Amino acid sequence: MQKNDSQLLSAESEFQSIADGLADREVTQGAMFGKKGLMVKRKAFLCLFGSSLVFKLNPEDRHEALTAPGAENWDPSGKHRPMKEWIVLPEGNEALWQSMAGKALKFVSENN
Repeated sequence: MQKNDSQLLSAESEFQSIADGLADREVTQGAMFGKKGLMVKRKAFLCLFGSSLVFKLNPEDRHEALTAPGAENWDPSGKHRPMKEWIVLPEGNEALWQSMAGKALKFVSENN
C-alpha cells in the first residue's frame, strides 16, 4: 500500500469514527461537493477531503485551527476562492480532528 493510500484510509476511518460517535446527536451523513460530509439540521459542518478533514468553525476556533501544521482555509474549487468559515486540517493533525468536529457541530447547530 502506498503512503497516500494509508493517509486516505486514516482520514476515512477517522471520519467514520467521528460520524459513529455523533450518531445520537442528530448528525447525518451526506455529500458536500461530491465528498462525504456530516450534517446537523441538514447543514454541513464536516467534510472528508482526500487525506484531510474540513471543518466549519466560528472565528475563534478558525484561528485556533489555523495554527496547526498545514492548516489552511478551504478552497474546494482550487481557484483562490476559499470558503471563509471552512478550515482544512490535513493528515498529521488527527489529534485535533475529534475536538474540531465537536466545535464545528456546536457552531453549526447554534447558527442554523
